[in-house]
Amino acid sequence: MSFFTLKTTSAAPRHWLAALLILAGAALLSPARAATLTDLQANTLPGDGVEVRLDFKGNAPQVKGYSIERPARIALDLLDTNSAVDVRRHNLGTGNARSVTVVEAKDRTRLIFNLEQLTGYDTRVEGQQLVITLGGGQSTPRMDPASPSPMVASEAAISDIDFRRGGDGEGRVMINLSKASMPVDVSEEGGKIIARFVGAEIADDLVRRLDVTDFATPVKYVDTRRTDGGTVVTIEPEGTWEYLAYQADNLFSINIKPLTPAEKERQRREAFKYDGEKLSLNFQDIEVRSVLQLIADFTDLNLVASDTVTGRITLRLQSVPWDQALELILKTKGLDKRQVGNVLLVAPADEIAAREKQELEAQKQLASLAPLRTEYISINYARAEQLQTLITAQGGSEGSSLISERGSVTVDQRTNTLIVQDTSARLEDIRDLIRRLDVPVQQVLIEARVVIASTNVADEFGVRWGGLGWQSSLWDEGKSWGVSGRHTSLRNLHYANLEADRSKNPIETEMEEFDEEQNNDLIVDMGVESTDATRFSIGFTSLDSGLIELELSALESEGHGELVATPKVLTADQQPAVIASGQQVPFNVATASGATAVEFIEAELRLEVTPQVTPEGDVIMQLKVNNDSLGTNLDNPAINTNRVETTVLVNDGETVVLGGIFQQETVNSVIKTPFLGDIPWLGALFRKKVNRDNKQELLIFITPRLVKDAMVNR
Repeated sequence: MSFFTLKTTSAAPRHWLAALLILAGAALLSPARAATLTDLQANTLPGDGVEVRLDFKGNAPQVKGYSIERPARIALDLLDTNSAVDVRRHNLGTGNARSVTVVEAKDRTRLIFNLEQLTGYDTRVEGQQLVITLGGGQSTPRMDPASPSPMVASEAAISDIDFRRGGDGEGRVMINLSKASMPVDVSEEGGKIIARFVGAEIADDLVRRLDVTDFATPVKYVDTRRTDGGTVVTIEPEGTWEYLAYQADNLFSINIKPLTPAEKERQRREAFKYDGEKLSLNFQDIEVRSVLQLIADFTDLNLVASDTVTGRITLRLQSVPWDQALELILKTKGLDKRQVGNVLLVAPADEIAAREKQELEAQKQLASLAPLRTEYISINYARAEQLQTLITAQGGSEGSSLISERGSVTVDQRTNTLIVQDTSARLEDIRDLIRRLDVPVQQVLIEARVVIASTNVADEFGVRWGGLGWQSSLWDEGKSWGVSGRHTSLRNLHYANLEADRSKNPIETEMEEFDEEQNNDLIVDMGVESTDATRFSIGFTSLDSGLIELELSALESEGHGELVATPKVLTADQQPAVIASGQQVPFNVATASGATAVEFIEAELRLEVTPQVTPEGDVIMQLKVNNDSLGTNLDNPAINTNRVETTVLVNDGETVVLGGIFQQETVNSVIKTPFLGDIPWLGALFRKKVNRDNKQELLIFITPRLVKDAMVNR
């Protein structure tokens, strides 16, 4: 520490001293620039990746970044950094990363990477260099230059998923990532927005469906599920909408904005295939070659123009995409283009067509002279006959087959091997086809449950009574009379008492014949017919005048039944499977000649299914479920059918109800003798009551399960 003393003798020097002290304090308090970007170098990595190395004067700065999906951009801010790089735009090649633009702001330098499609990125510090890796399957942990030590790379995971409603009615799905460089693929498929987080783990409580209909946004549901390659978030909107996906540090957001019909129509009119950077051209009578050179300089493309490209053109284009401007110029002058990498070839259309035709003819001549080779390709999972059909199949044009005119494909069924003879180029195409198609297919276990539940409730009450009368003083004269009745135990008892002295009963034979004729002829026959009914009988008899018999019958029953059938079948993806159990019932049918023939009809429980596994792990099933049974009347048999035929989409392991049939039969009846049945109290002897309530319900459940490799190996 040092001390100094300033001595002044006038007011003016004091003012200068105060200003000097203020400036010194401001210099001490103001933040100094920590680094200066001096150079930028790019290297291509395997797998369509790019490595960008930044050289600094001073320590490497802290990095903050964000990304946007449409258009695909990654913006990285170098905090407290100025730029000494002379070139603002740098071409990175022809891969996914096309170029990087360096922009210097007030307190930072921003790098904007222009991409074909959004990819992940990593950053790390090597001395005074900052290394940025884009795509290419990067696995280097991301470093934070501002922290005291490098950040340890955490496992790729999703820590939280939230949904909010924006001020303009848009739905915002916010996903927190464990690291900002996690690869994310967002696409629109079938009216849904699907975000795939490659290699990302997720907690069990986040694997769920969010019903966000009440938020009054275009979004209805947000589904989150695991896949073999990571985590998939599916957003299901409704109506007309557009979405924007972007990332800021570890927060990945997807905004779904509602569109009015006018906005939707305007968007449709404005949509076209040109996406190049816009430029303005205004020239009078300029050479075509000069205009092409200007466009090549603007796009950093290498231009090769044929000597036959001549002529002049007048044009005025204001804020037009460069690719649209180039196409307009070429069409106007009858030219065409071919682009190979970053080299653009321009020539008359006829010249390019003739040149390509010559190249094709030369290739055909080379192929016709190329030597033939023979390869033996073993097929592991598919059938060799099916692959042979695909290889030799001819399309609508000549040469569409993978096999050449001189080539041949034969099959050895015993070893499931293809014997292919053709040129080396054709053999490579055939091997590529087999590598793609000869793969194990996913197997699906489909379980069906057929449930038939029934409830039967019955309440019946009935009465039967009758009698028989005679006059004992008239028996000796052979006369008797009767009131219709029947044989009963009491009557038989009465006859048993008379059996001891048949001489006193000269008309006994006549009475027996009378009873046989009137066996079931009752005065009132309204009893319960079921054999399970409870019966109470009482009778009154007199040996001089006759007898009266009364029988009361009642039935009260309640029954519950449940029949469960569970057919299961295991099949491969997109392969039909059938499982059935039952019997064949013979029926007599008439033939054309008039004779009778026996035809067998199946009454069985049958499950027929064809599954299809989607890329997301769901199962689409074409189902036919039958539950047929033989009727109870065996003399005239009939088939009771319960059948469902449908196509459904079900998640792996979930159960869906295909359908149900509910039947209910209610009977409330009173059978009575007219007039007599309406008499109070006494009318109960002349009526019968029946109350029945029968219910039956049929439900069919289906559960598909994807069979994992571990289950198959067991």
